[in-house]
Amino acid sequence: MFVDGDYQFSRQGPLTGLAVSEQWGVSLGGRYDITDHWSVGVRGEYFGASDGSEIGTVYNITGTVPYSPVRYLMLSLEPRAEFAQNDLYFGRPYTTDPVTAARVPSLNQNWFFGLWLGATARFGN
Repeated sequence: MFVDGDYQFSRQGPLTGLAVSEQWGVSLGGRYDITDHWSVGVRGEYFGASDGSEIGTVYNITGTVPYSPVRYLMLSLEPRAEFAQNDLYFGRPYTTDPVTAARVPSLNQNWFFGLWLGATARFGN
């Protein structure tokens, strides 16, 4: 099990490039080893920012299924779902960029689902 919390205070202005002065987040998760080779885990996260932020509030949950066939190699499958207060994620329909006239996806979704496959190798101790 783990718990992590973060807080950031930034000055608004051209040096940071952000119109946000405060951001914070918390993460909670854990993993259980089923056998010497298989594990399951879950992680939940919350991110918030001060009023007026384009980001707003974001929640996500990630499951993890790690498999370690040998001592120094781990393969993992991670489904992830994210939910936001504002439309942060690209979706369809496509829109036309007014500068380049190119067809581009639009930021019109407040949710996202992804599936990651990973591999991690350890060397040494």
